[in-house]
Amino acid sequence: MMGLRQRLIARAGYAVWRDAYRVSGAGGVQEDILALEARSTRIAEFQPAFMSGLLQTADYAREVLHLPCGPLTFGNDETDVQRAVSARMQRQQALYDTTKHVQIVMLEGALMSRVVPVPVLTAQLIRLIDLAGLPTLKLGIIPFNADVRVWPLSGFRLYDDLVIVESLLGEQQLSEPEDVSRYASYLELLQETASTGPDAVAIIRQALASIGDQK
Repeated sequence: MMGLRQRLIARAGYAVWRDAYRVSGAGGVQEDILALEARSTRIAEFQPAFMSGLLQTADYAREVLHLPCGPLTFGNDETDVQRAVSARMQRQQALYDTTKHVQIVMLEGALMSRVVPVPVLTAQLIRLIDLAGLPTLKLGIIPFNADVRVWPLSGFRLYDDLVIVESLLGEQQLSEPEDVSRYASYLELLQETASTGPDAVAIIRQALASIGDQK
């Protein structure tokens, strides 16, 4: 059975974080995503501004969830934030599931965003280098000097038959086949100019060195 949050989204196509956090809490929101990813064979994401949740360290996730636009702003407490961090870490089991196809494309700037303290960002980039070698993950990073062929207005996630587009205030869920197909084509356009494999790792190492120089 669908929970109240899922029924609200199904009715409106858009859920604001204020209502979602009030109904399910930040932990419940992450647990909903965990359940969605567990039953999906395709998990794909474009992230222009910061690290994908599927790739975050626990410290990075905790810092991001404490930002002023995060769940604490909408009445959640520290216990619920920790529940959200735990669920986000559980989501990363998908990275090791050979039955799933995980694709993540990021702008190079997402590696450098100071949404977390420098030591946390440093540890995150080291973790990203380790994850880049997983055979189950297709990681693409679009360098600063590469073409960006889609408006990088916001991040979006693609599942088998669903697209989720996030904003500061909520998320839009699109399930019409035409919409899903359109976003899939956008992701492929972004992938075409992204560096992968050793080239992606070289960009991450460059970001790591740059952050070290700026300490």
